[in-house]
Amino acid sequence: MKELESIIENSFVLSGRIFTLFCQLAKENNSDMAAKIMKSNMPIRKYIDYAAASATKSEYSEHVAKALQNAVTLRYWLKCIQMKNIVCPACEECVETLNHLINQLISCGMRQDVTKVLLQTQLN
Repeated sequence: MKELESIIENSFVLSGRIFTLFCQLAKENNSDMAAKIMKSNMPIRKYIDYAAASATKSEYSEHVAKALQNAVTLRYWLKCIQMKNIVCPACEECVETLNHLINQLISCGMRQDVTKVLLQTQLN
């Protein structure tokens, strides 16, 4: 449970950093990319909360897998921003926090179940 609390805390930190980046992108008239990172970030928090409230191990694994999928999507959009903007400290902070969160989600104790759910989702 302590690991899940750390994941929840890091997801809040990530959300704050994503919001800062969102505001920066909006000021730079890059509202399309700003919308994409916000859209990708929202489900991560949702599925982490669902995992925390899940009643079964399989439910927990499914929600962690979905949070992980959305985190990987968000990382893709952040990398696109990095490629477009040579120096973007807000983006660098987001990527650093997100990579830490992804590592936590991968190693959250149910790696095999999460991987199984991820593979089943990709096959469907």
